[in-house]
Amino acid sequence: MTLTLSELLICAGVTGGVASLLWGASGIYGDFFGRTSRRVRKAVRPRDARGGVHQALLMQEKQTFTGWTRKFHLWHAEIARYMLQAGWTHGVLSFAGCCFASGMFFWLVALLFHMTSFLAISAFVVGISIPIFVVMQFRASAMAQLSQQLPDALDLMSRSMRAGSTIEGAMNIVSTTFPRPISPAFQTFCDQLRLGLPFDKAIEQMALNLGVADAKIFCVAMLIQRQSGGNLCEVLERLSSVVKVRHRLQGRIHSLTGEGRMQANVLTSLPFGSFLLIWFIDPTYAEKLLDNYWLLGGVCVSMLIGGLWIRQIVRIEY
Repeated sequence: MTLTLSELLICAGVTGGVASLLWGASGIYGDFFGRTSRRVRKAVRPRDARGGVHQALLMQEKQTFTGWTRKFHLWHAEIARYMLQAGWTHGVLSFAGCCFASGMFFWLVALLFHMTSFLAISAFVVGISIPIFVVMQFRASAMAQLSQQLPDALDLMSRSMRAGSTIEGAMNIVSTTFPRPISPAFQTFCDQLRLGLPFDKAIEQMALNLGVADAKIFCVAMLIQRQSGGNLCEVLERLSSVVKVRHRLQGRIHSLTGEGRMQANVLTSLPFGSFLLIWFIDPTYAEKLLDNYWLLGGVCVSMLIGGLWIRQIVRIEY
């Protein structure tokens, strides 16, 4: 059995596509169901039944969506919010159409090169995974930029309130002063308050829209201050200093775990690089490995499990 160079590239792309899908699923699961996210969601949950509009919205949601329909609605909302954080504003269905179109393009290319059915299906999987991987990268970049903007936004809010502005006015100043990605979330908060949404519900939606742990801590502090009272300007200043300390700690953790991430990258790419080198030196010797698809599948699965394991080791929640 002899495979061409294009078929080898498709095989390598399949492994990369499946790895990106599993990597993205692990990251999404950590963002939505990690320990930090669970603690924040528990803190921003409404504590009493004083918000009549809020309770009416919850009852309407329970009556409209029940069972699997409600679960599908909630998952659809989470995915749409995840994509909005990445900058995609055209909806989930259009993104699914882009993924399908990309998969069909790679499938047609595989048929054009007269590849086997297995390689054509693998190319289809690779095409679907590419838009997902791009959205993941854009969201990671946007969340990192938002975390950098948050301390300055808190300082601006504190100075505005010391000058006599209200909470809504200070947030409106942030929405008009700062660029994306932090300004749309503050602007949405101000718009929801103008439309009559309760403050607790609006701040809860803001915590979900921002998506980063530092911003969720800010929303929790706003809820606690509103219920218990206190000097909000001082709270914002201390929170800004806490966020800056968290950023320094994050940078230190990133530098300390850099060796582990580099080892994961080297160990993952080394077998593929070695195989391509052997293929160019002695193709007959390399073809013996390609005769056993089950062996190749077991190697790829083992490598993916090892990569995800290393990722969990170097990923520290703080």
